[in-house]
Parts: sequence; C-alpha cells; structure tokens
Amino acid sequence: MGNVGINPRASLLLFGHKLAADFTQRAEGDKTMIRFARAAEEDAAELAQIQMRAFHSQNPPGFPKLSGPPGYDSVTWQIEMMKQVPYTKIIEGATIVGGLVLLPKSPTHCHVERIYLDPLCHGRGIGTQTMKWMEKTWPEYKQWTLRTPAFHVGNQRFYEGLGYLRVGEREVMPGFLMVEYEKRIGELA
Repeated sequence: MGNVGINPRASLLLFGHKLAADFTQRAEGDKTMIRFARAAEEDAAELAQIQMRAFHSQNPPGFPKLSGPPGYDSVTWQIEMMKQVPYTKIIEGATIVGGLVLLPKSPTHCHVERIYLDPLCHGRGIGTQTMKWMEKTWPEYKQWTLRTPAFHVGNQRFYEGLGYLRVGEREVMPGFLMVEYEKRIGELA
C-alpha cells in the first residue's frame, strides 16, 4: 500500500518515546475495566474485522449501504498505520474490542483519525474511557481535532459530551458531510 499520507519521521518525532515503548495502561474509574496497548502486526486482521463491524453497524436505517473510511477493511492499512503513528488497541479482559489511531499535526495538535469499538461494546463507557485516557496519556497536545459523518448524531452527542466543539462541516464527496470537532485544553483553551 505504501505511505498513506503521513510523514513517519515527523510522527515519530512528535510522539517520541510513547510510540517506541509499549503503553499498556489501565483506565481508571468508569464501569468497565479496559487496557490499552500498542497495536502490533499480529492484531491487524482482528482490528480490520472490528472496524468493519463498527462502521457497518452505524449505517442509518433507509440510508444507502455505506462502507467506512479509507483502509478500514484492509489489513495492509492497519499495518502501515501501526508503523507510522500511535495505533492503540483497546482491550477488555483478553479480547481486543476496538482501536484508536492518532495523527500528529504539530507539537501541540493531534488529530483523532479513528476511534472505533465493536458494536457489542457500545454504551458501556469504553469510548469515554478511551478518550479520557488519550488526553491524559498525551498531555502535550493542547488541541485535539476529529470528525464524524453528519448523519451520526449519536457520535456527535458523544464528542460534545466530552467537551469537543463543533467547528465546521465539510463535504468529502457529493452529499456526504463530515462534522469537524475541536477540543482545546490548558493554555490553548
């Protein structure tokens, strides 16, 4: 597949030791105990399967069948991203239940390229724990950005409940709008 549009050297520099070292940690608080660890090549097929279930489950009733974001169903894409940026697997017990892909934009700005959970895990606080863990793990990032399809009203409520502000919309293909979000923390807030 080759480079997927990310400068691996810049990503490594921006994320420093956190990309090089395994960052298995436990989430604190909420109702479900989960762990986070750097995704490895042997996880790629399972993560692609989880993404397919996650993104296919979010198609609204009566809406034409959609797929997902670029590479969501590709083992090769998963492996390429693991080599270039922090790709975290979300684990409950011994089971991978989701993933988090982050793209550094600058030393203080990071974009949440992808967060996804197996549909069987929705509504259990795992997404909230993941987002809180992400912000705590990388405190150097004072600006977080992400986007979600305009028809995913539940996702919009989720991000807004975590303090993300809607900053715009962008048509990524005819008739398909993405809502853009931003959260500023600390001195950028």
